[in-house]
Amino acid sequence: MKKTISKRLSAAISATILVGTMSTTSLAVFANPLPDVGSTYSVSEKIPGYMDSANAARQINSVTTYQPGNYYVYKIHNGMINISRAVNAPGVWINPAQNPGGEAPAAPAPVNPTPAPAVTTMKTTANLYMRTGPGTSNQSILVMPKGASVTLVEDGGAWKKITYNGKTGWASGKYLTQISVSGPVDPPSEAPPSTPDPAGSGAIYETTGNLYMRTGPATSYSAIMVMPRGASVTLVQDGEWKKVTYNGKTGWASGKYLKLIKAAPAAEPATPPAVVTPEPPAETVEPPAETVPAPAVIQKKTTHALHMRAGAGTSYTSILVLPQGAVVEVIGTEGKWNNIIYNGKTGWSSGDYLTEVKGVYKTINVPYHSQLSPVYAPVGCEATALLMALQYKGIARDVSYRQFLDAMPKHSSNPAKGFVGSPYKQDLSLRTTIYPQALTDYSNTYGAGRTVNFSGSTVEDIKKEILADNPVVVYLTVRREAPVYVNYNVEGEIQSLLRNNHAVLVTGYDSEANKLRVTDPWSWDGRREYWVDIPGFAYSYNLRNHAIVVR
Repeated sequence: MKKTISKRLSAAISATILVGTMSTTSLAVFANPLPDVGSTYSVSEKIPGYMDSANAARQINSVTTYQPGNYYVYKIHNGMINISRAVNAPGVWINPAQNPGGEAPAAPAPVNPTPAPAVTTMKTTANLYMRTGPGTSNQSILVMPKGASVTLVEDGGAWKKITYNGKTGWASGKYLTQISVSGPVDPPSEAPPSTPDPAGSGAIYETTGNLYMRTGPATSYSAIMVMPRGASVTLVQDGEWKKVTYNGKTGWASGKYLKLIKAAPAAEPATPPAVVTPEPPAETVEPPAETVPAPAVIQKKTTHALHMRAGAGTSYTSILVLPQGAVVEVIGTEGKWNNIIYNGKTGWSSGDYLTEVKGVYKTINVPYHSQLSPVYAPVGCEATALLMALQYKGIARDVSYRQFLDAMPKHSSNPAKGFVGSPYKQDLSLRTTIYPQALTDYSNTYGAGRTVNFSGSTVEDIKKEILADNPVVVYLTVRREAPVYVNYNVEGEIQSLLRNNHAVLVTGYDSEANKLRVTDPWSWDGRREYWVDIPGFAYSYNLRNHAIVVR
């Protein structure tokens, strides 16, 4: 749930939760409280962005610039804030001291605490796929190791929606066993004992606001971390300042902002260790098929137009007809019939009409955006191609095409600083483009470090990225034609720049045909994707060697 931030940050020292010097290397002191994770945050003027919180605290080695506007808070660490244009997506770190006009949330009014919902924790019984949907036909997100603890999000019967290591997906319930169910926690009806066991008591407290953990019992001590509101911490030593542990770290926090939710457990007599029967060596256990990481993919190509059927035989219904020359992935065989995947669909085809692909073949199927419809952006090709690459990699998926174009940095004449002109209007007096570094900086406000300025790379470098499943934005000429140069005024300086510029996304490589596949945002003639000969591609690309890769 998004929360609107209304209270302004201040440099004044406060005696409440988040007061004090951040570290010996930072001069910034912040008012109570910092914004909540998931809330919005306002940037009032251009401020630098940093790759990590340490550089942000020291205000060194900036990697991008944030434009004025509203962003989402992804993470907070030692008073530094990671903000992004997308919800629940990492961005770049900022130092709030460099954003004096930014807005922070007002301290929340006391409310009756709402009991937390029950949480079910499960454990994998074997190496197990997390998939994008409930079924083996859905794409694998990752392989969870045997014994991994996961949190149940939705019980779909045979398939469970779960979270693991910050990712959410589906896994087969056959290989998950329940560990525990934590019910709602109510606050105590009575005040806690005044003097609990001072040493390692084990009592559980909850933070009532974003709260510093410090190296000692006072605001003069440096901060170790910021514990989020509602975090459960374990008491080590009691007092006005309490020594607590949280997320594997131990430090001191003000007792004013800690609420007892569970008293220390009674001491129990020591018991002898249980005798554990060792499990048989892994190689003697044959894990179920679903849990075994997929073998290397075999690719074959159709020699004729060919039915893909629901089963291994002509008696099964036809799912679709594969065109001649279609490349499929073979995932199994039954006699002469091959179990195949084509364009995300799985079925069976006769091996009599399939031949092995020679050489290397790879395609990347990205979510498509046209720069012409339904939003007409005739000169917005660079950002359009980049958005397709980002969304394929799981970044900025909740951002609309128009939002992405509108938020792109703009400049009156210099494409090295922002998009010149408007992506929605052709203007021959301007060099309407944005150069790779400025576009890369903008892209990294959605996913920090995932976008790289790949300019200067060779065609061979692009091939390697495609084989690594990384789409590449390239700057070519229109239809890969000869360059046309025109003089433009760039911040008062006349420069001869390429007029017939066009950016596309490289999404495939076929070594046998010596071609690259292009996904083209200019869909006027109905062609979204097509293959181009590498020599012709290289001629146009090597004019500037401008490229961006999303990894």
